[in-house]
Amino acid sequence: MERRRCFVISPIGSVGSQERTRADQLLRHVVRPAMDECSYETIRADELGQPGIITSQIITHLVEDELVIADLTGPNANVFYELAIRHMARKPVIQLIDDVRRVPFDLAATRTIPVDYRDLDSVSAARVEIIRQIHTIEDSDASAENPITVAIDLRALTISGSPIAAVSAEVISLLTEIRAMMTREPLPAVPNGQSLRLLASDLTVATDLLAALDATRGISVPTLDQIWYSLTQAEARIREVAQAVGVQIVPAVAAANAARIRTRTIK
Repeated sequence: MERRRCFVISPIGSVGSQERTRADQLLRHVVRPAMDECSYETIRADELGQPGIITSQIITHLVEDELVIADLTGPNANVFYELAIRHMARKPVIQLIDDVRRVPFDLAATRTIPVDYRDLDSVSAARVEIIRQIHTIEDSDASAENPITVAIDLRALTISGSPIAAVSAEVISLLTEIRAMMTREPLPAVPNGQSLRLLASDLTVATDLLAALDATRGISVPTLDQIWYSLTQAEARIREVAQAVGVQIVPAVAAANAARIRTRTIK
């Protein structure tokens, strides 16, 4: 039985360089053991042995392989170019980064595994987390979510003409921003003891309600009332967080209420 493939996006560097040493150690002691345990064949660009144009082979792996591991350590243009291609393919990515580096802002909403290849405890913890994320990916039927696909999907919702889709886009946009902030350590302080996690929970409930409503292909007044109530409950926290950490407030509550009133008028 042919094993599934995992392509590794990584700064590689020249032979003998510190960058190459780190890349090789990370591959040998963190990535490959985790992939072996989950029955994946691991491939890095410098290991491609087929004749032909190397860039074309890399893109084929980025688009077709079941999994990609991306090491975001260092401002490596190739890594981020290849990661964008993978994002467009809407396929799973697991992100790693050196434990002293900050995750780039545009990728901060995606869980990223910190690792220090010189620390045995860190190496072990990273392996365990990679395996955990693989199991989560394999248990999910949903396509991979990333900044590119979120932006494309939000644009489609916004221009759809559906009031429910428009509200969904606004709520999802705010939820994405909040989740990005939740990756910061420590979490930004929020007034009155409220936490970003609690706010994200409120917004997730509202998003799920909107998705359930949209799936019916119709507008139910009771369901709109439920959505509006959920968003209203979250509104105070939204405004507190916005003031505390600089999130731009989106008019999700107003839009939901407008759709609710419009529907009552139609009915």
